[in-house]
Order: sequence, then structure tokens, then C-alpha cells
Amino acid sequence: MTRRFAILAIIAALLGLAAQPVVAGEPEGEIALGNPKATITIVEYYSMTCSHCAHFDIEPLPQLRKLWIDTGKARFVFKDFPLDEVALRGAMLTRCVAAERGPEAYARLVEMLMKTQDSWMGSKSMAQNAQLLDASVMLAGGLSKQKIEACLANKKLEESILGGQLEAQKTYKIKSTPSFVIEGKMYAGAMSIEQFNDVLKGP
Repeated sequence: MTRRFAILAIIAALLGLAAQPVVAGEPEGEIALGNPKATITIVEYYSMTCSHCAHFDIEPLPQLRKLWIDTGKARFVFKDFPLDEVALRGAMLTRCVAAERGPEAYARLVEMLMKTQDSWMGSKSMAQNAQLLDASVMLAGGLSKQKIEACLANKKLEESILGGQLEAQKTYKIKSTPSFVIEGKMYAGAMSIEQFNDVLKGP
């Protein structure tokens, strides 16, 4: 376990998670990257414990950011679609980090957690995985034990996440993660950068 935390600490330092400024916000609010006035909006529904979501976050997403989001052409919105209790816990904790430190810190934390998914999801015990996740967020996200406990006790946040998941199921028929909604149309599965380019460039 010590080796796992050492790896997490190294990755957190490389991603610059430890020195993010504190900003005011609400954990139930929308978390988005890119130009708010961009003509294209990409919405990702993902689960923190989904291996396909981890693959997307590690590989296609950085390319998508470089080509579309950071250039101001598209806006990217993160939406939680937790597939299990640990994923719900991760969704709540990362949203509390976003409320304190902003969307970029959130994106970096999610990237770190996805890169180290095997480390904190390596136990057959859901309770132990939850403890490892808490420790990872405490280390990389800068939340104290007290803030983690307060975040997890936030019923309004929990209901907001689960309500958003139910709405996504009703509106877009989403059943798996990752799923993407681009200009109102749903695309299921971990899309490659080539697939995104084809969709975003249009016919």
C-alpha cells in the first residue's frame, strides 16, 4: 500500500495538483473545460471505476483538448454516471475538489485517478477500495479528512449526481460508460480521436 501511495504522490506532483489556487463554487454545479461561447459542446458521461473511461481520459482526451477544446472550438462538459458505490464516492469527492479549486484541478485529479485506477481499485473489497480512493483524493486533491467526511455526507450532492444519471438514462438512453452527447446526439463507447474528428468536422 505504501508503494501505491508513493506512485500516486509522484503522479500528483507531475500533474501539478498540489499547488492549485482555491476558488469558490458549488459541487453540484457544471464542470466544463474550454470556451463557454464555443459553438460545439461535447458532454462525457463517465464512471470513475470504468476501465474504458480511464482509457479515454488517458489517451484520446489530451488530443481532443489540444485540437478542439484548448483552441476554443469546442467546450467539454464532465457528467458523472457512477456504475457502483466506489464510483459514486469518487464522483462526490472530485466534485468537492472542483468546488474548491476549479475545473482544471478537477480534470487533473480525474486524470491522475484514471492513471492509477488499478492502484486504488486493486482490492476485492469495496470497502478497502473506498479507503484507497479517499487517501488518493486526500493526497492529490488537497482535501483534508474532515472535508472528505463532510463531502461524503452531502446528501444534496449525492442526489444531484444520481438525479443527473437518471435524467441521462431517460433523455439519451445511456446505459454504459463512457458515452458522449455531441450537439444532442449520443455516441456510446470510448471514441478515438479520429472518430471525434469525423463527428466534429461534420458531413
